[in-house]
Amino acid sequence: MFPWQNAKYFAFRVMMSKKNQDQTGGATVSPGEVGALAQLSRVARPAHYADGQTIHMRGDVKPGLSIVRTGAVRIGNPGLNGAYVTASIMKPGEVFGEASLFADLPRTHEAIAIGPTEIEQIDRASFFSVLERSPELAHEMLRIVTSRLYTVLDALDDLQRLPASVRVSKLLLSEEEQGEVHHSHSSLADLLGLSRVSVGNALGELKALGLVVPGYGRLTINKAGLCEYVATRQMIPPLKPQQPRH
Repeated sequence: MFPWQNAKYFAFRVMMSKKNQDQTGGATVSPGEVGALAQLSRVARPAHYADGQTIHMRGDVKPGLSIVRTGAVRIGNPGLNGAYVTASIMKPGEVFGEASLFADLPRTHEAIAIGPTEIEQIDRASFFSVLERSPELAHEMLRIVTSRLYTVLDALDDLQRLPASVRVSKLLLSEEEQGEVHHSHSSLADLLGLSRVSVGNALGELKALGLVVPGYGRLTINKAGLCEYVATRQMIPPLKPQQPRH
């Protein structure tokens, strides 16, 4: 598991708790946690957004937690040249807003709906009301906040040390679903903060090595080959986070 995938863990369990309120969900979910997540989901307020509609702006003071139920959310800001710079794409089961919830910090990025999108919004009062009744929830929030910090530190290290081809490879591996990555050159460039030319050159290098096959709006990847490519070019041993413990 890659470190950035852990950020999905908390919100995924919130979603699944609706279907498993009377079950433990296996060894990784305790009955107390299932109850806490179910309570949190019950106090959420659903909000629906059309494609391109703004969920919040940079600088907004809007304390609360948001969980993507359907659709997707683009997190980013306009760049100096007027182009929009995407920081991340939040997909169903992912959560955002923890900094505003816990620290009263203004929103650092815009959030824009991609396609028809449903968000479950949990205001601060509702969240802390559930937390008082179910302290198990604090464990889950600590996990997601720590995972975000872990991801940022890893990304900063990549930015300082790794060539574009390795950074592109790591992003492809993190976005891969059944051997395919549904991104254009432009969206990959936005996510990595690279120019489209740099991304195009990196993909050309990977294609020549038989690691990537370009297609219309998607890339087919050789997952095992890309993993080996990254491992042999990071210069330091890759991290292998352990599975969550309870």
